Amino acid sequence: MRAWASLRSAPWAPAAGRFAIRERGVVCPRGVSLHGLGVMLSPTRYARTSDGESIAFQVHGDGPLDVIFVPGFVSHVERAWAHPAITAFYDRLASFSRLILFDKRGTGLSDPLSRPQPLEERAEDVSGVRRSRI
Repeated sequence: MRAWASLRSAPWAPAAGRFAIRERGVVCPRGVSLHGLGVMLSPTRYARTSDGESIAFQVHGDGPLDVIFVPGFVSHVERAWAHPAITAFYDRLASFSRLILFDKRGTGLSDPLSRPQPLEERAEDVSGVRRSRI
């Protein structure tokens, strides 16, 4: 906790369009986790699909195993870190693997859907994120 003491008085302000985590009266700069081992968040990157759409994703951890977390109905790769239970879950997964998080088309930071997406396209999106994570 001593390392975080200086953050209490730091004038952190989220940049336009960015998200800062507010927890326990401390506003952390984007990219910092207060849970678990203090896993640093990677920047949000974008993968291109075969039809030119952008899929937002993040990669956390450096373990030998790739774990791709496929979100449920809605997701947001940056705002999810504001929830302590989700952060603890992600930190735990990243402790033994390379955790790959992404927003499905039409949710979070990914491009919106122009039509319903068949299961085959969803599977291709997951493959595209995995290929572009390097």
